[in-house]
Amino acid sequence: MRHLVVLFAACLLAACAAEQADTPSESQPALVQGELSVSSAWIRTAPPSSGVSAGYMTVNNGLAAATSLVGATSARFAAVEFHQMTMKDGQMRMRPLSDIAVMAMSRETLEPGGKHLMLFDPLSPPLKGERILVTFTVQNSAGQQDELDVWFLVRDTGPNE
Repeated sequence: MRHLVVLFAACLLAACAAEQADTPSESQPALVQGELSVSSAWIRTAPPSSGVSAGYMTVNNGLAAATSLVGATSARFAAVEFHQMTMKDGQMRMRPLSDIAVMAMSRETLEPGGKHLMLFDPLSPPLKGERILVTFTVQNSAGQQDELDVWFLVRDTGPNE
């Protein structure tokens, strides 16, 4: 019986560790040489009738060369685009971006009032506490592409607000 309790506890701990690994990080991890990662990925809650949501994150490029996010998709939204807010003549303006470049050994933060994701026409309204998968197309400086899956947490405010 004691062995069953120990085995059950070990399985429970492993399950919790796996769940934590999939959960978006609240802090900025150190850049890891040779890795491209995302932290603090979140989508702001929106009214149920809204046809658009905004997503934010930090891209951590520990690679020796620049890389770019050149596309994004999600099964929950009809379209995902990169956008940037800028102040011009006292008014905030938003324009689409073709990509998000991240220099070698650096970070690029997508945040309210700056670069961000626009998520259009949700299949169902994103709910607070829900996690939504977004798949990014990543292109290196040689033009090779790969995919990067990122889980976004739906929340009212950002991790640092």
